Amino acid sequence: MALLATIAAPVPVIALALTITLFFVSGIAWCFNLWVIPLIRLNTSDSAIDQHKETVRRGGVWLEPLNAAIAASFAILAGLSTQHASPEEAALWKYYAAASFVLVQVAWWERVFVFSLDDAIAAMKDDKTNFKGERPHFHSGSQPEFHRLLSRWMVMHAARPTLPFIAAVIALWPRIP
Repeated sequence: MALLATIAAPVPVIALALTITLFFVSGIAWCFNLWVIPLIRLNTSDSAIDQHKETVRRGGVWLEPLNAAIAASFAILAGLSTQHASPEEAALWKYYAAASFVLVQVAWWERVFVFSLDDAIAAMKDDKTNFKGERPHFHSGSQPEFHRLLSRWMVMHAARPTLPFIAAVIALWPRIP
């Protein structure tokens, strides 16, 4: 038990660091909705599809694994905090567990609602270029469909930054005087 108490001692500092990281992750994810996707919508070439695919790829490389790591970290902190020497700190395990639970919701939400839109957008890609090697513009009728899918993507993707923000507020809530 002494070993667990020693390991649990830095829990408050780690929890605060994870909470700050969550606010940062939420901000990055909101940037997708607030300015990256609106900028992609301004592109009249079908290279906008490539831009979207690259944005999604980068989100998958950075945000998805980071979200999972923070969710696992909060779950571990929930267990460790029960062994903390301070009863007030030990009582915070519920907040860390709730933050972890909220973060886990991001994974299934994206797989069910966002990734299918990513696939639909990627399927619109026509890899043909004209004889000059220039990128073709959207075929007639496909740009409105692309914009419709992007609008839907932005609505569904809004859960991606909102849930980490909610998890951060939950973890920080008991420390607000």
